[in-house]
Amino acid sequence: MNTTRLKDEGYIAALQENLPKYKEKYSGLTDSGLKWDLIKMEIRGFTMKYSKRKAKIVKSEEMALLERVNELQGKAEKKPHDRNITLKIQT
Repeated sequence: MNTTRLKDEGYIAALQENLPKYKEKYSGLTDSGLKWDLIKMEIRGFTMKYSKRKAKIVKSEEMALLERVNELQGKAEKKPHDRNITLKIQT
């Protein structure tokens, strides 16, 4: 498991919201070992979906930033003395 998820407040909140559902789903089982394994399986599935969604968002944000930088660099090449463009690139 990627332990950085344990520092992700969104992940923690979503998992805390889902844990009671997982417990309820398997409440009829008498074998506590099987119950625990099934709840772990649910957590693992949830974590994988959450991580994929999070990675997709980060990748999308990264692409948007790269497009913005490329756009500003193109403008800077056309107007090399425009201080506003230079400042935007640096921030």
